[in-house]
Amino acid sequence: NQNFTINYKINPNSLGMCEASVSLSYTDLSGNSATDNMTFGLSIRDPDVNFKVIGMNYTQLSPGDTTTLILQLKNVGSESANDVTVSLDLNDPFIPVQTSEEYIDEFGGGEIKEMGFKFSVSANAETNSYKIPLEIEYKIGGMTYEIEKSIGVDVSGEVRLEVISVEVKRDKLQIEVANVGTRTAYAVKAILNTSDASNPDNPGNTETEMAYKDDIDPNKPTTFSFRVPKAKTGELILEYTGVNNKRITVKESIDMPGTMIIGSMGDVGSGGGFPLWGVAIIVIIIVVVMYKLKDQF
Repeated sequence: NQNFTINYKINPNSLGMCEASVSLSYTDLSGNSATDNMTFGLSIRDPDVNFKVIGMNYTQLSPGDTTTLILQLKNVGSESANDVTVSLDLNDPFIPVQTSEEYIDEFGGGEIKEMGFKFSVSANAETNSYKIPLEIEYKIGGMTYEIEKSIGVDVSGEVRLEVISVEVKRDKLQIEVANVGTRTAYAVKAILNTSDASNPDNPGNTETEMAYKDDIDPNKPTTFSFRVPKAKTGELILEYTGVNNKRITVKESIDMPGTMIIGSMGDVGSGGGFPLWGVAIIVIIIVVVMYKLKDQF
């Protein structure tokens, strides 16, 4: 009537129900040998280890950029995993700068680990959202397990608006702006602020004009037209919709052109254009020359 325990170390190679048997061979007090066989079932289940991506952080990406992606991984199971290797399968347009693998000796149940992967984006990459495969390999009790997941990375590009030229044409101040970035700027609003000390009717001595464009594509210029101001300098404020519908503001100082161009007869710019008396002199000279040459026709 004695109870005893025997421990066996086993290493299952498949899941589900399996049959096991124990054979007990012994000799009784009378010296007789005997054997008893006992059969029982074992339920082989998945180890209680599972990994979940709970956080991811990286800088805004444009073609040609380099970033470090910070990944937060949690073992949502109750068991520990050993010899854990976390790797990103980086393919075009992504290029690993350092190793694309992170090794963790032991990853306990409920534990959170943070790891970083440094990579660059190809200069000719399209502005798009990309899926990167994430592979996790680990061991429990000498058995190797693999989990495949994926993460999303957005190559959104960058808007860079620059003033290319400022000139007066057809009695309008025309400011050419180009998007030298890699992302389209949407809902662009241009605000021109100028100050004219010679205008007593404006107490603040400030004039403001606005112009709009639906969008400015990458590597594309566009022109904003305003009334010709009397001021010599001004400020151009460019507003556009960026990533996540956030409004972005860019400010540029503007020097007004020194020479205005006559757009039509009778309309002369105020910046030192060709004077009307000069036009009158030219007309008189033409009339005199034609009068002297009339006998030759």
